Amino acid sequence: MLYFRSRFWLILALALASDLFTIHTASAAQLTLSWTDASDNEDGFAIERKTGTSGTFARVASVGSNISTYTDASLASSTTYCYRVNAFNTAGNSAYTNEICGTTLAASFTLTLNRSGNGTVTSSPAGINCGSDCTEVYTGGTVVSLSAAPVSGSTFANWSGNADCIDGTVTMNANITCTAVFNLISTYTLSVNRAGTGTGTVTSNPTGINCGSSCSTTLNSGTAVTLTATAASGSTFAGWLGNCTATGSVTMTGNMSCTATFNSSGYTLTSTVVNEVTSSGTANGTIVSNPVGISCGTDCSETYPAGQIVTLTPKPAANSKFKAWTGNADCSDGLVTMDASKTCTATFTLNTLTLSVSKIGNGTVTSTPSAVNCGAVCSFNFVAGTAVTLKAAPDAGYAFAGWSGGCTGTADCKLTLSSNTSVTANFVNNLSDRIGVYRPSTGEWFLDRNGNGGWDAADTYAETFGELSGIPVVGDWNGSGKTKAGLFVPETSQWFLDLNGNGIWEDCGVDVCVKSFGQSTDLPAVGQWTTTPGDSIGVFRRAEKKWYLDTNRNKVLDGCRTDECPSFSVYVNGDIHVTGDWTGSGTTQLGLFRPSTGEWFLSRNGNRSWNGCKKDTCITNFGDTGDLPVIGDWDGTGTSKIGVFSPDTGEWFLDFNGNGKWDDGIDLHFSYGGRGDVPVVGKW
Repeated sequence: MLYFRSRFWLILALALASDLFTIHTASAAQLTLSWTDASDNEDGFAIERKTGTSGTFARVASVGSNISTYTDASLASSTTYCYRVNAFNTAGNSAYTNEICGTTLAASFTLTLNRSGNGTVTSSPAGINCGSDCTEVYTGGTVVSLSAAPVSGSTFANWSGNADCIDGTVTMNANITCTAVFNLISTYTLSVNRAGTGTGTVTSNPTGINCGSSCSTTLNSGTAVTLTATAASGSTFAGWLGNCTATGSVTMTGNMSCTATFNSSGYTLTSTVVNEVTSSGTANGTIVSNPVGISCGTDCSETYPAGQIVTLTPKPAANSKFKAWTGNADCSDGLVTMDASKTCTATFTLNTLTLSVSKIGNGTVTSTPSAVNCGAVCSFNFVAGTAVTLKAAPDAGYAFAGWSGGCTGTADCKLTLSSNTSVTANFVNNLSDRIGVYRPSTGEWFLDRNGNGGWDAADTYAETFGELSGIPVVGDWNGSGKTKAGLFVPETSQWFLDLNGNGIWEDCGVDVCVKSFGQSTDLPAVGQWTTTPGDSIGVFRRAEKKWYLDTNRNKVLDGCRTDECPSFSVYVNGDIHVTGDWTGSGTTQLGLFRPSTGEWFLSRNGNRSWNGCKKDTCITNFGDTGDLPVIGDWDGTGTSKIGVFSPDTGEWFLDFNGNGKWDDGIDLHFSYGGRGDVPVVGKW
């Protein structure tokens, strides 16, 4: 009987004579045979073996007598071997036992796991759970898959150890040691910026970026991030800049920054014009823009980039003015921010200007185009740029003395209105004093007989009453109420007075000759020294600061007890004497004009002496150096007012309202005469 022992006992009967053999298996790569020794004369037993069931037997070993087991070591794993045994002695060999076959166990190997860093490793097939169980024995040839799981805060980096460990799958053909490498995780900041003329948002996968509001996040080292850019309405996404790829991907190998560029696709700004229509006409205007693009009139809309600030400027026509912006609320100041499509409307209204006419004295003012008839209608609103002509017509008993304010002179007032304008028409009654000039170089007189302040056909011209050395004087020599011409000749103190007022010297038998009244250095003075109608002569003697007045009207200086010899202590060299009825009392008073300062000193209290500014009249700043004083009743009220004449320009400046100061637009301004002329004033 032969026994085979491998993993269990198997007893087979062999065809040996009276012998039973047994074969046992023991461990991988070896087999143990056992048999029953039924003989008593053997020298030993021979063991033969073949590989597989079809091999050839060959003796592999022999054992001594009375030995009934044999272990065949150093066999190949997982291999079938067949055995037979016979006994031998010196006499020969016994027959073989029957064959018995057995298969060696497969080889087994140890897999050992190490860890560098923090994490665990498990295996498939099971056996490794390292953490706690880091070694396992596997049958040779087993394919083991290893899985590495890092703890929080770490990341699996790689496998090291046996070359077969590199991919985490090992084949157990030997003892193998693998190491799982875990690294602590580093964190980095991902920052997102937005650029360009447009707007939009950026989000991320994994989450963390929502820019808009959240434009940075912290991510683990090695994290692969995909950024998505979404353009807002009116914008387009143009691309990525910075650490991102063109598709918006970035791997966190450090602090990273990505910029999304959004460009505006633009908004439309539409402008409209409303031109108001009135009975006076239709307004007109246009709109222009900065940046350029709108010129409405013709081009009233334009597309601008988002965020662009556009300045709209209204351009009214000459007859119009801008009234207001309407439309989108952002249009109110003409500065429009293009964050949406918008419409702005400019309204234009007629630019009307007021022409106001006032009158002093009695007369009528009318206009072309017809609107003003003052009389009743003394102001009217005209469209800016309108050409208006005003005509003045004095009432009976009055003369037109000229314009003041927006016009001057006595001709028709012609205006082109560019602003609100006021014009005054000055009418004077026939009792008013009129202006005139005496031209010493020719002996000519030019007298404004109609009182309109200009030389025309109705005025008086005389050319035969004068001489080069004479000083012109005028007065009512015969009490007729009309002023006549005259001359004072300083060298001889003679006076030549046109008594009959015909402007012609007709010798002393018809006109008046005064052989001597005054001295060669005296200056002539004329006035109504008493209440008797008509003017009398007199002189001012500068060296004595004194007047000598022919108060008894006999044209002879009879001394200061008979005539009058008042003095003015305020006189200084350069002052010019004047005479006038300052209070309307009917008698002529005295005064001085100081060209260097424009001051006037007028004896107002009627005593023909200077008693200071509290009792008499002081006027400051009416006239300039070089001006000559003129005195007249400019408005026909019976009261004398001051004025000046510029011998360089022929201009007259007359204090029409009598307040002692120049009031532009109220007082009178004329051009009458020329360089070298001497002014004269009277009721011609």
